[in-house]
Amino acid sequence: MQIWRTLRAIPSWIFALVFGAVVFLAPMLGMDATNTRQLQLACILALVVSGLNLSLGYAGELALGQAAMYAAGAYTAGLMSQAGHTEILLQLVAAGAVALVVGIVTGIPGLRLGSWSLAMTSFFLILLVPDILAIFGGKTGGRNGLSGMEPPTLFGQDIDKDFYYVVVGVTILWFVVMRNLVVSRHG
Repeated sequence: MQIWRTLRAIPSWIFALVFGAVVFLAPMLGMDATNTRQLQLACILALVVSGLNLSLGYAGELALGQAAMYAAGAYTAGLMSQAGHTEILLQLVAAGAVALVVGIVTGIPGLRLGSWSLAMTSFFLILLVPDILAIFGGKTGGRNGLSGMEPPTLFGQDIDKDFYYVVVGVTILWFVVMRNLVVSRHG
């Protein structure tokens, strides 16, 4: 009983911080490459799902277009890599900007909608993305996706082996921002 009281007295963000540190240090703690890759993919999907959590869980709006915005950003970064622009910070900024533009352009018609109308409007965007990729198949690889991308760099240094740390670092940073947004006076 005393242990339970002690654990409840610890601020909840401490547990998230410890979990984030363990995930970040997992390769150094002996995790093999296959499990590290799975953890990296889980972090990427956690970023996508966090957008749905913000819109549906906290704002109460059923908007399902996060996957389309994720695809727009991912294809932007991939096309930049194919073109030889491998700086990951530039790719992150460009991908975020494109995803933001797609979200704003597709969200403006949904401003007056709510409930299921908003859900169907944003879901339509998800249904539209594979067709757009097929139309521009020569550039996007169609429904099979991109290939031939160069490994990412950070300040001119190849980070192919350290890409895991970049993904996990961005994920941790985003969840810190999201937590601060949610618990803030405006959140």
